Amino acid sequence: MDLVLSILGSVASEACCLFCFSIDCCNIGNTLRFNSKRKALEEETEDLVELRDKVKHEVETCEGDGESVKTQVKEWLGEVETFMVEVKSLETNIKDYERRQHQSRCSCHCSQRCKFSKEVGVLLKEVRRLTCTGSFNTSMVDHGPGPSTEDKATG
Repeated sequence: MDLVLSILGSVASEACCLFCFSIDCCNIGNTLRFNSKRKALEEETEDLVELRDKVKHEVETCEGDGESVKTQVKEWLGEVETFMVEVKSLETNIKDYERRQHQSRCSCHCSQRCKFSKEVGVLLKEVRRLTCTGSFNTSMVDHGPGPSTEDKATG
């Protein structure tokens, strides 16, 4: 399959460059995989949202019980929120681009599509990293430092 995509990418790249006159068009492989990357990002972002909601619920439960939540959990939740803003921004940009493309007479916008594909690829790596780090294997509760030696001496 990769061989077919590679050959198709080479042929399409040459044809596209003739029409677009853009150096970025020569990276047509990213452009061809754009839709599959975008779909994967959408699906994995949905999984991340479910994980985020689960972690938020556990954090609320811990805090409701008067327990302190680990800093890394709160930092992860912040990273997820920042990531979600980036995804929404990119999706808005892509939808605006697609709307403008339908209004344009030129049907070949390879350079912009290639740029979006690269951005989607970066976000796809980030969603996978966040999903991996968000699977907290240990307790989310911060038990604080253990009893100090002074406490043992006085107790």
